[in-house]
Amino acid sequence: MDYTEEGSFNHVQIIVFAVFTLFFAFTGLIWTIELGFNGQYTLASLFGGHFAKTKKIKIYDKHSKSLGKLAMSSHV
Repeated sequence: MDYTEEGSFNHVQIIVFAVFTLFFAFTGLIWTIELGFNGQYTLASLFGGHFAKTKKIKIYDKHSKSLGKLAMSSHV
């Protein structure tokens, strides 16, 4: 963009882009916190599971009814 004639960079495009960026960052933070409280997002998942030998996953049917948990282990 050329700002030589304007003297300011507060254009409508930049303001709209900043508002959308702030919105997406805020909703992403809320989503991450919500996943953490629901138990679907743990510290072990942050590190790719390198510290956990077994992983537990929740299994749901097509009506979102919980069918239980399944423990899976990886062998190196």
